[in-house]
Amino acid sequence: MSSEIRNAGIFAAKLSFHYRDGLAIMLLFDLGEGEIRRMHFSTKSPSLGFELVSATLKTIGKSHWDNVAGSSCRIITEGSRIIRIGNLLDDVWFDPQKIADNDKRLEPAIAKAEEVGNE
Repeated sequence: MSSEIRNAGIFAAKLSFHYRDGLAIMLLFDLGEGEIRRMHFSTKSPSLGFELVSATLKTIGKSHWDNVAGSSCRIITEGSRIIRIGNLLDDVWFDPQKIADNDKRLEPAIAKAEEVGNE
């Protein structure tokens, strides 16, 4: 399957914690023309959770999580999956699956990304 780089707007960025699942990070991306994609990853490790939040902030060039929603970025997709998040202007990329492959603190569904709707 071939990958594609696309510009996207982040219109929602959620952090949550559940006693069973740990820290969850969910990003909703607007790809234009009603196409919405979601990327979700979770971990029970506080240090890895910080690493994921930090990598997301650094990649899109923000210093506060409250400023993530409304940001523009690039994404790399394979089919309907988002596999990387990138800075809109600089060659800076965040690959959560690469972290998952190298760190067993991350749940297997780290890069669960799916198409939410094409209305």
